[in-house]
Amino acid sequence: MAEKWTHDSDMIPADYLKRGNSRLHELQQRYDVLTLPVLERTLWQAHYIEAEIDLGKFRADNAYVWQHRDRNEQASYEITERYLAQIDRFGFLDRLGEDGAFGAETTTVSSGRLVSRDLLDSVTELYALDRAVNILERDSPRVLDIGAGYGRLAHRLATALPTAEVRCVDAVATSTFLCEFNLSYRGVEPRARAIPLDELPALTSEWTPDIATNMHSFSECPRVAIRWWLEKLISWGVPYLLIVPNDYSIGGRMLLSLEPDRSLRSYGLLLAEAGYVLVESWPKYADPTVQDGGVSPTQHFLFRLKPHHNRAW
Repeated sequence: MAEKWTHDSDMIPADYLKRGNSRLHELQQRYDVLTLPVLERTLWQAHYIEAEIDLGKFRADNAYVWQHRDRNEQASYEITERYLAQIDRFGFLDRLGEDGAFGAETTTVSSGRLVSRDLLDSVTELYALDRAVNILERDSPRVLDIGAGYGRLAHRLATALPTAEVRCVDAVATSTFLCEFNLSYRGVEPRARAIPLDELPALTSEWTPDIATNMHSFSECPRVAIRWWLEKLISWGVPYLLIVPNDYSIGGRMLLSLEPDRSLRSYGLLLAEAGYVLVESWPKYADPTVQDGGVSPTQHFLFRLKPHHNRAW
């Protein structure tokens, strides 16, 4: 069982966010015995996780969220915060805030706000979800976050919308471990929960999401893993899928997988074969100046599942 934490707790044992943690070891063993195509990885091998992820500073500049990398400088944070402040009709920048915990890189911008890429991306994605399925107007929206990492979006979404239900899934045991911890620490469980990969069948028998999200995860997966996720989505009848790809020096305008030989391949045909039709694509920032120089510009892609599509694909 995962430990339970409270947001204001100062009692986290020094050895909890460590490689030797028993819960992390349990999850790794459970994932290791699975024989699923989704576990065929390009980037997220053990040596990569070891080099990139400091468990005690899981919100630092690392493989989950590039913060000073990706050409993100002080000016990038300034213009992005200024842009979001103008469109932030629900006041998420202030309501969600940033505490800098667990190594997050923060900066105070000219407005006086303390911001991070975690905060700025999450606010941007909340409004993208609203554009996609009017999520901010729904009574009890349900979101499945694929490749959820440490639960960044789930934490922000469940905090912004007290009636939202978010389920986080990831094919990396370390991510599931950190997501469990973070969501509990942030006080958003059980509305936002991390679901271990081997518990997915039980989840979907009782819980159907309104939309699935994939934030920068498919861009780091091979096509065989992406296809596995799409098979799951159509078998569950998930009506909408919102994808945010990595930039890959093309502004995120193409949906590209990362294959084991490090080649980039389009996975658009996989989406079409699965029955997911592109509804709309739009830039991360509507202002061209911000899209050019803001924090990690990319695109949003919204797909809708064809009605009565063959679920045996």
